Amino acid sequence: MSNDLPPYKLAFIIDNNVVELFYTDSRMAAILLSDPIIVDITEMPSNIQQGSQYIPETGNFGPVTGSGSI
Repeated sequence: MSNDLPPYKLAFIIDNNVVELFYTDSRMAAILLSDPIIVDITEMPSNIQQGSQYIPETGNFGPVTGSGSI
């Protein structure tokens, strides 16, 4: 029987309680474990893409300046 789950298992912890378990690949694990800023962009312009620059002082995004990959 093969294991079809991705190789990394992460725990999301809020207020010292595990609130979610998450299986993922090595790339996403590296992103999530690098202390990222997570922003809800649901209501923002659709031109935001990988490589866009985030401006924390304003909460806005600037032009693409890099590849956006790690």
